[in-house]
Amino acid sequence: FYSNTTDFETGERLISGLDFDSYYFSVESYLYELLFIDPSQPVDLYPGQNITTKLVLVEEGSLLAIVVDTITSSPIFGANVNLWKEGYSESRPTNGSGEAFFSPLESDNYNLNIEASGYSNYQGSVYVSGETIIEARMQPL
Repeated sequence: FYSNTTDFETGERLISGLDFDSYYFSVESYLYELLFIDPSQPVDLYPGQNITTKLVLVEEGSLLAIVVDTITSSPIFGANVNLWKEGYSESRPTNGSGEAFFSPLESDNYNLNIEASGYSNYQGSVYVSGETIIEARMQPL
C-alpha cells in the first residue's frame, strides 16, 4: 500500500524506489471519481523499467468525447469539439488520444458539433448524466 497526493499545479506525482511487482491504483476523494487508467490494471513494473501511468479523474457531471476516424478507428488530434445548450457553450480541441473533456456539466441534453480538417463535420446530441463518454466517428473526405 502506497499513499500519496499529486502536485496541485501539474497533477503529477513521481514515485521512485518501487520494487518490481504488479500495482493497482485507486482514488479516495469525495470530489472526483476515477474514469480510467492507462495502461489498464494491474500495472506491471519490471526491474530497471520506468512507467508512466495516467489516471483520469472526473467530477460529477462530465463528458469525455473521443473522436476517431471511421475507417481506421485512429484518434483524431486537433478536432474542434463544440458542446452547447441554452445557457452553455464551450469548445475544446482534442488531444493526441482524440479526447476532449467537458466538466462540470448539468444533467441535460447537449448539442455536439465536431470539425476536423480532412473530415466531414459531425453533428449530434448527447444526454449528459454523471460521467458520460461518447465516441464520435468521423468520415474522411
